[in-house]
Amino acid sequence: MALLVVAAGLATWIVIGNIRRGTRVEIVGDSVTALSAKEIEDRIDWTERLKIEAHPGFRTDQLIQFAEPMFGRGDPPPIGVVLTGYNDLLQGEDTSDAVDEMMLLLSGVECGIWLLLPTKGVYSADDAAAFNERAEELADRADVHIETGWRDAVDDSDGAAPNSVLIGEDHVHPNPEGAEKLGEVIEASLREHCGLLAG
Repeated sequence: MALLVVAAGLATWIVIGNIRRGTRVEIVGDSVTALSAKEIEDRIDWTERLKIEAHPGFRTDQLIQFAEPMFGRGDPPPIGVVLTGYNDLLQGEDTSDAVDEMMLLLSGVECGIWLLLPTKGVYSADDAAAFNERAEELADRADVHIETGWRDAVDDSDGAAPNSVLIGEDHVHPNPEGAEKLGEVIEASLREHCGLLAG
């Protein structure tokens, strides 16, 4: 009986170990993601196949060039994550078509996750809410998971300013605590939406 328990435990370890080491996770974002890259890597330390394409100042339409080969060609990763929209709003560009395309690309992976934007920042809260609503509508049709954790954490403050525990004085970029939080949110979203490391 004891041998059976040990064998069962070993089999479980092997399966979980293979998932941790072998699962490709690919993330697309802008400077908010770039500033949090180390913290994201630290959180997702159970795979050696993590790729982060994060480009400061880039809008959704400019990030398509990185997302397309990652999610849209050949052998897409099992897991894809997107956090975009900051620069769309900050630069006042209509990127609706690019958001459609990004969501379509993300729908091509087995487990796609789209992180909603905080509505508190140096851009219009109404514009951010509208951007999020559009993303939610598209995600529902594309079978992409919506993750609210980052938005909720940054918006958790009194008044119109974002949470100063997480966001720097520019009201956009994460401070060290915010970078840790974004890493935590992304890793938790993989557990919840993609079934990784459950239990």
